[in-house]
Amino acid sequence: MWGVDMDVTSLASRGGHRNRHGNFLFSDFNHCAGLTLVELLITIAIVSVVLGIGVPAFKATLTTSRLTTSINALAGTLAFTRSEAVKRNRDVVVCKSIAGTHCTRQGDWRYGWLVYVDINQNQSLDAGETILGTHRLSEKIQVDYRAFGSRHYLVYRPSGATRTNGTFTFCDPDYPEAARALIISKPGRPRLSKVRANGRPLDCG
Repeated sequence: MWGVDMDVTSLASRGGHRNRHGNFLFSDFNHCAGLTLVELLITIAIVSVVLGIGVPAFKATLTTSRLTTSINALAGTLAFTRSEAVKRNRDVVVCKSIAGTHCTRQGDWRYGWLVYVDINQNQSLDAGETILGTHRLSEKIQVDYRAFGSRHYLVYRPSGATRTNGTFTFCDPDYPEAARALIISKPGRPRLSKVRANGRPLDCG
């Protein structure tokens, strides 16, 4: 024990030795362990493999999360628009909007949209018509709308039906294989799909 005289022979048997000044040293306290070059190369190789697998998987997960969030946001907006059209017994329109104050024909739907009551049924937001809500998406996600009518807005009738069929396509340019679509039929209810309404692959171009 410390503070009690110990037998030098006993200490030596535990791996100690004397230096040139006669001081007793413990080899256990003066030994520094490290990696050999081979061990270091193996470690680097393992880390590289783990990163090579993990980073793409993380990016794919992040993309899927963004797509899901964007799809849910638009699906919620469409359900709200349909409900308001039925409740108010008027046409209610969802249209592209960057500023959130008026409809636009520029850009795609990722920059945002708004919902308004179309009192005079001219598919244009006029003075005195009520804006019911606005939304904006992450600009990383591309959202394209294709329909038999305009690509810039979607009209819900008081019956809850839409004027035309259409498809919203959600894409991440870095992961086009993860693309998803919201397909709108005339009854007005959207459905999620991995392909177009005609069964063809989704186009992220």
